[in-house]
Amino acid sequence: MQWLHDEDFRSRCSHVPHLEFAVAIEDQLKVYANPDTGKTEYYDDALGRWMPEGGAHRVAGEDLAIPLINTFTPHKLVYEEREGKTKVVPRPVKWDDSRFRNAPFTAPIATMVKSLKVEHTIALDSSTAAVRIRNFMGGMLLDFNLQPPVVDWDNDHALDAALQRPIRNATKDDRLSRYIPVHFQEYRSEHRFDLARIIERTCRHLATDDVLSDELKEEWDRVLPRHEGSRRIVFEAHRDHDSFFMQLRIIFENACGETLARMEHSTWRDDEDGSTGKGTGRSWIEAANGTFNGGEQRGYSAVITQAALAPKGRNQAEGPKEQFANLEGCCFAFCDDFKANSKNPLDNAVLRQISGKNLLTAARKGKGERCFVFNGHLILLCNGTWVPDDPFIEADGRRMTGLHFPIKYKNKPQGPNEAQKDANLKHRVHELIPEFWFLARVFWLCTTPHPEADVTLPKCPCTELLVQEMSNTTA
Repeated sequence: MQWLHDEDFRSRCSHVPHLEFAVAIEDQLKVYANPDTGKTEYYDDALGRWMPEGGAHRVAGEDLAIPLINTFTPHKLVYEEREGKTKVVPRPVKWDDSRFRNAPFTAPIATMVKSLKVEHTIALDSSTAAVRIRNFMGGMLLDFNLQPPVVDWDNDHALDAALQRPIRNATKDDRLSRYIPVHFQEYRSEHRFDLARIIERTCRHLATDDVLSDELKEEWDRVLPRHEGSRRIVFEAHRDHDSFFMQLRIIFENACGETLARMEHSTWRDDEDGSTGKGTGRSWIEAANGTFNGGEQRGYSAVITQAALAPKGRNQAEGPKEQFANLEGCCFAFCDDFKANSKNPLDNAVLRQISGKNLLTAARKGKGERCFVFNGHLILLCNGTWVPDDPFIEADGRRMTGLHFPIKYKNKPQGPNEAQKDANLKHRVHELIPEFWFLARVFWLCTTPHPEADVTLPKCPCTELLVQEMSNTTA
């Protein structure tokens, strides 16, 4: 500061303090030379996320003008009247900052910035807080790390304020490169608070009961017609209130990170032919969370194939699986719609490892192995009932959950378990993303409905029947 504002002092200095300028603006720089990857990351304010590489080109002299001006502009304290009170606030002083816009002056500073040995920071998307954050395109995110407030559910203004709490702007300190490839939009239905209230009452009811009451079912029938995603994608796939709410909980308690301690995986099963609601439910989740492939797609939903969950030969060594690398940092993972039988069983030991929050080892081509814990939820989309490689043990039955999808969509429905097929619904799920994240915030506000829900989700009657049938499957 003295060199900038004291001309006499400046004339006596033997050199320009380029290094001191570089150190002074270090905290404002939005680049990081990662020693582990050997690449320079940079934070994009407009996008609201870190880029894993390309930052070396973001430290030119013109990129330093604003950090230098923000750091070295002098301020003075002034009195201001605010809300009927006199307060002392800092105000910038007008001064000549033209040297900071001068390339010959800033270029040596840029050289010093590139040579700074910055303190090692946390890897992208690896903080404990990142597990409960959903970052959107454009710099908005939902932060479910906050403690849910006590809510007056009968007051629309209080409920709306509580639902707004997780919404905030992303910052470079979040260290996020993952993002949902859509901008955050609020759900504007004038009946949205009725939907929130019936969810809260249902959760409270299930704290002491295993099934919904007739009164709650009647109320759901009044509320659902006004909410297309909940009704058409979830309820109409079952036409059963208990199965409907079970699927809501599987989706949205995972979406808001309320299931990090649970050890379970889901099977979404239908009969071996016909079109059901499994695929549309998956499309809604993937549209709202984005997909992740380790490259350009950096969302929160992954895909693994049946082959990745198949058992290895008895004499074949088990190595790191490349597909498992896609599980890291995701809150959902789908095993593609498949038909499993005794000739193509699944390795239930691998399923226990994934759902049990054990360390997984993964290795992408040309890269070293990584060890991580999958904190998301694996969903097996299955035609029929999958068969295990080994006989089920107690942990298998405890960690299995899921639903049977009995309703078949046809062009000309006739039977009681048939419904009119809408070929456009799956292509319109992007229009229903605002409702998805409204539901996630409502479930974030609701307290855990069962003591045992910390480990596994309490099962509705349909789920109990499904798990019993699967447990009786011959290995």
